[in-house]
Amino acid sequence: MSLNKAALLAALKPKTELLEVEGFGAVGIIQLTVAEVTAVRDGLDKDGQADQFGLRLVLLSVVDAEGARIFDEADLADLQAASNAAMDLLVTKALEVNGFKKAAAAKN
Repeated sequence: MSLNKAALLAALKPKTELLEVEGFGAVGIIQLTVAEVTAVRDGLDKDGQADQFGLRLVLLSVVDAEGARIFDEADLADLQAASNAAMDLLVTKALEVNGFKKAAAAKN
């Protein structure tokens, strides 16, 4: 089998998964690029806000049907003021989609 660089790079492009949010509906959670994750980590290290890693992943990962981000930096305070249970759902999915946490095993 011949290695095709273009095909491999296409396979490595960020993918989007849907997540049902109670009371709202489906939202897209997109995989971040290596550069985006590095920027989040570098920014948190610089600001000393390691506890905001999950929130910042949500900020960058939640997208609409066209793949456009729905949150920006100005929304961080609103996300911090949101229900912890609801944000935990988004943070957990963003962590899973971006490879930081294994998805829960399906129940038997």
